[in-house]
Amino acid sequence: MRGLGRRAFILGATGTTALAVMPFKARAASSFDFTANFGAVPTGAKVGLAELQTIWVNPAISSIYNADTAKQFFTIASGGTYGSHCFRYFYPQGSVGERTEFYQVKLGPQTVPVNVEYDWMFENDFDLLNRGGKIGPCIRWGMPGTTGTNLMCWWSIANRNGVISQPYYQFVTQSSAGEFGGGSYSKNTIVLGQWHHVRLQMLGGSGGWTKGWIDGVLVHSRGPSPNNSLAGNVQIDFASFFGGAGSTCAARWNCHARHANVHIWTG
Repeated sequence: MRGLGRRAFILGATGTTALAVMPFKARAASSFDFTANFGAVPTGAKVGLAELQTIWVNPAISSIYNADTAKQFFTIASGGTYGSHCFRYFYPQGSVGERTEFYQVKLGPQTVPVNVEYDWMFENDFDLLNRGGKIGPCIRWGMPGTTGTNLMCWWSIANRNGVISQPYYQFVTQSSAGEFGGGSYSKNTIVLGQWHHVRLQMLGGSGGWTKGWIDGVLVHSRGPSPNNSLAGNVQIDFASFFGGAGSTCAARWNCHARHANVHIWTG
C-alpha cells in the first residue's frame, strides 16, 4: 500500500471503565511490517480485547491496551475499500473528548522511523461541521506530558465571523510544550461517504521528525521534534473523538466513521 496516489471511493450511508491489557510479548525484531486483519472477525461483531488480539497478530506488538471494555464504540463492518472488512467507530450524541473510546497497539522502544497508513471515511450520518475532532490511529513516541511527542490527524473546520469553511484533514505535531509549528491542512476538503488515504511517519529523538500525507500528497513536515526521546516507547493510538474546544464540540447526534487497510511498518 506504500506510495499510493490519490484515491477516493463512494459509499452510501448504512446504517466500569476497567481497562484491559493483552499480556506482554517480547518483540522478535527491531523492524516490522504488518497489517490489521479485520477479516478475522465476523461483520457485526462488537470489538473488545479478544477481538483485538485476533485482528493484531505480530511479534513486534508488545501489548494491546483496550479502554472500551464494555464494547460500546467499535464494530467490524463490511464495505471497506476493495471489498474488505473495516473498523467502524460509533460517536454517541453528546460525546466529546477522549473517554474510553480508544485502544492502543504498543510497539516498545524503536530507533528507526515508524509509519502508519490507512483508509478513512466519514459516513453520511456524520456531524462533520461541528467544529472538529481527532481521527485514529496516531503515533505516540515517548511518554505523553514528559518526553513524548504525538503525531495526530484531525478533521477541522474554520468558523470565522460566523462563516463556516469546508472541513479539511489536519495534521498536528504535539508535545508537552504545545503544538510544534502549527497544524497543516489537506489540499482537498472532506466529503461524507468518501474514502481518503492517510499516512503518518515519525522518528523520535533530537534529530527526529514527523510527516503526514493525504491521498499521497505530503501536507505536514516538522522537525527536528522538540521534547522527544529516541529511546521512548512507541504506541499506535486508535482514538477518535469530537473535541478541541470543550462541550461546544460535542456530537450533535449519533454518527459513525470507518477505517480500513491499516498498515504499520518501519523504515
